Amino acid sequence: MIISTAEAARLQHLLEDERFGDGSIEVIKRFDTIDDIKHVLFNREPYLLVDRAVVFRQNVDGQTKDRIVSQLTVTEQHCAGHYPGYPMLPFALMGEIIGQAGAILLTTSYQKEIGDAVPLAVKATNLKSGNSGPTFPGDVLTIVAEVIRMRGGFAVLTATMIVREETVVTLDEVSFYAVKLPLKRMENGDVHRVLQEQTT
Repeated sequence: MIISTAEAARLQHLLEDERFGDGSIEVIKRFDTIDDIKHVLFNREPYLLVDRAVVFRQNVDGQTKDRIVSQLTVTEQHCAGHYPGYPMLPFALMGEIIGQAGAILLTTSYQKEIGDAVPLAVKATNLKSGNSGPTFPGDVLTIVAEVIRMRGGFAVLTATMIVREETVVTLDEVSFYAVKLPLKRMENGDVHRVLQEQTT
């Protein structure tokens, strides 16, 4: 079930106030800075597309759901070349933004299932534009996503993205598969490729 625009707008207050909620929300982990996010995502600038996030557990209609609310402030760099003189965020990039939010949620809430693998988005179903119009530099995107199915290293999420409390895009389903990549995160936050030893 798609998360409504009104629900996404309400949940964005979690980013500002950890006490927000009606008792149905349990904050699992906050990511208040880019450095916090780098501890769970391998993406780095300029392709790191989440500024901050909160992973939480919420009782929804009698069911416990793991969710994430995240934000990105759109910059000129995100819109570079699209289009000169009238920069706006590419629609396809919005899918990647949702994918990164989903990866944070899965890595945080499903560590047992994910392990040291990287959750990669492998399929998106019904990525639909909302009624907010174009997204410009300076706009703040809020993404709310939740896990709707999880089995082993395979997960399916649904997501809603809003700006100015209007829907930008909805995504019925985005599928993730946990893949082991030859990458290692260093203590200082740098990411290095792990060279596999040659065997004879």
